[in-house]
Amino acid sequence: MRNILILLLSSSVIIQSCDFSDRRLKIVNKTGKPIALGIYSDTLPSYPSLNKTEAYLDSQVSPGELYVPSMPERNGWEKIIYNSPNKKLNIFVFKIDSLKKYRSIDSLIRNRIYNKISISEDSLQNNKWTIHIKWR
Repeated sequence: MRNILILLLSSSVIIQSCDFSDRRLKIVNKTGKPIALGIYSDTLPSYPSLNKTEAYLDSQVSPGELYVPSMPERNGWEKIIYNSPNKKLNIFVFKIDSLKKYRSIDSLIRNRIYNKISISEDSLQNNKWTIHIKWR
């Protein structure tokens, strides 16, 4: 019985230590306004299958809040950067006010009503994978 208990405890420690998601990226909203984010490997945001803003509104980042997106695999952010045409992580920032006003992601993308941040892997590593979003 004791051996079984030791085996169960050690296997749970091994399973917990095998983290297969990448949660290094940290994004801080320093804009003073609520925002929503889209992270893409492409240099332009993609049109979603549903042209609704609800998904973005549900995942808004309040002013001063820390957002930690997760990639479902180890070193997932490097893979996004590697597959990007500009070899950078591309973050698209949508104002919550714009999402509420237009109620169409396609309209926001078509009219370029977003801010884009492109950051290299070297810059991410130098900044300890933390990005502070500010309006220019």
